[in-house]
Amino acid sequence: MRSITNETAKEQIEKRILQLSENDERKWGAMSVHQAVCHMADQIRIAMEVKKAEYRGNLFIRTVVKKLILSGMSAPKGKVETSPELKQGGGGTKPVNFERDKQTLLKLVNDFHYQYSPAKKSVHPAFGPLSREEWGKLAYSHLNHHLAQFGK
Repeated sequence: MRSITNETAKEQIEKRILQLSENDERKWGAMSVHQAVCHMADQIRIAMEVKKAEYRGNLFIRTVVKKLILSGMSAPKGKVETSPELKQGGGGTKPVNFERDKQTLLKLVNDFHYQYSPAKKSVHPAFGPLSREEWGKLAYSHLNHHLAQFGK
């Protein structure tokens, strides 16, 4: 499975982020492209422990669902409830300026790639403690999902 810890995969994701336009229409879901940019950034903030999220997982999610997602299974479009800390209209970061928020997302992807220590484990709100490689795979999958949501 691809990961933003891989230089080539990271660069591909960055190119797709750069293609986002404030006028992009969503193919599914409720978020605008600007809200999605902030939402994607929040996931990386949680991975890097810049933003806190309460652990709400259970044994089934922490073992079975986590394994399926990290092995490459896609989340069903518009069917997965996000954690409150990532939710637009809830605890998620509110959109301010599209280009600046997009640059923040790019910086976070880059910071994760170069600064997240292989020895570190930070807690995912559903899956519990994740390694750098697990967060990298999860972040790639999440970014890919939302970029595809806007045709990128």
